[in-house]
Amino acid sequence: MKRIHTTGNHWIAVLCLVLFLGACKKDDPTPGPVSENRRVNEWILTNMEEEYYWNDEIPSNPQMDLDPIDFFESLLSKKDRFSWIQESGEELSDNLAGKFKSFGYEVKLYYRNQPQDNKDNEIDAVVVYTYEGSDAAAQGLERGLWIREVNGQDLKESNYNSLLFDTQHPQELTVGRFDSQGDFVDQRTVTMEAREIQENPIQYSNVYEYGGRKVGYLVYTSFIPGPAGDDGELYDEALRDIFSDFKSAGVNELILDLRYNLGGAVSSATKLAGYIMKGYQEDEIFAIWEDNRDRLTALPVSLFYEEGETPPNLGTLDRLYVLISSNTASASELIINGLRPYMDVVLVGDDKTIGKNVASITITDERRNIPKSERIKYGLQPIVYKIYNSQMRSDFASGFQPDIQVISENFEPFGDTDEIFLRTALEDISGGMITTESLRRAPEPARKAIGSSLSRKPGAGEMYVKPGRIPSE
Repeated sequence: MKRIHTTGNHWIAVLCLVLFLGACKKDDPTPGPVSENRRVNEWILTNMEEEYYWNDEIPSNPQMDLDPIDFFESLLSKKDRFSWIQESGEELSDNLAGKFKSFGYEVKLYYRNQPQDNKDNEIDAVVVYTYEGSDAAAQGLERGLWIREVNGQDLKESNYNSLLFDTQHPQELTVGRFDSQGDFVDQRTVTMEAREIQENPIQYSNVYEYGGRKVGYLVYTSFIPGPAGDDGELYDEALRDIFSDFKSAGVNELILDLRYNLGGAVSSATKLAGYIMKGYQEDEIFAIWEDNRDRLTALPVSLFYEEGETPPNLGTLDRLYVLISSNTASASELIINGLRPYMDVVLVGDDKTIGKNVASITITDERRNIPKSERIKYGLQPIVYKIYNSQMRSDFASGFQPDIQVISENFEPFGDTDEIFLRTALEDISGGMITTESLRRAPEPARKAIGSSLSRKPGAGEMYVKPGRIPSE
């Protein structure tokens, strides 16, 4: 049986050492005149041999002259679905902190009619949410609006990627809604340009009186501590404030909407768990990490709080409702898995989650002894840990299935009690029957989904540990 390392102060020496490695990676091992590819690839190989979870599967004689992106991918295990490399390490760090270029909206994509083989089928896109401060928000795009044309062209299988996701040129969108007969109505045209945005992951929060219960509801789209380039934790602080308000309001049921949350910082997820966990004690174990040396390291739920900090734990929640979809992943799944030993976690959704039970670190060239222009420009995001809960369960690589199945979204505004995911959870909380009418409230007309823009979101699907974010002993 593997031994779990802990310390009396709950700070984990092994974890501290591994996390800080991300901030001070190995120096370029090959001085002198060598090909640029070989110089970069030797740096990649050195760091992957040290940190990669499946480092025992790295080829013994990799092709050192490959393009760095191809070289990195040649090192990956066949078990690995999630590690990646970016040409700019600075851009990688920004993306993980929610900073990227975008028109400012996310969509789900549906076939307009029943798809046919060997045909360029038509597609419609529906806005699931917008980013504050974006051109989309300024132009009045909102959840539930459908996009039928881009730049005067109908969306089809052959062109929707280039039309919807080309951020180098302006977009002209024809948007509207579908009435109860399936007709496209209230059409208008909006024009927008992509700009650099900063995601605020808190989309909506509220408290409901429903069925004699006080129900807190939070729509949370990413585990981001704070804005890119800011050492503060603005979004974590806002999350804490929300739970302080929930606690003051006497919330005794909680619905956590993670259906669009593809993951993010472990620190934010661990803090959130401390607000929710029934019977919170600072030494309770939230997760256990396994590295490439088979070392197991326990993470107490208090790991990322300031010394002496008392979290606004809701106290005696017997259960947690989590809204899920095929865009729920990584740190969102960490919340589900990590809290299950302490409380009943009820999953409400239209599809299973992605199934990411591993975590990564960011590796960039941080050497201060050479000019920045001479440093390796690439950023690596390799998997370095497998994640378990306190009961050593990590059996969700195929995703978590909904406990309560929802047929499809109806894209009512967040917080509207007619929004089908929220309504389904509220009805279960109150002990009411989930009505046929409720389940029927799917997009009109009924459509076959083909995906979403969230899978293209920079940094999507990540659960990462940011170096230097934990107290030293």
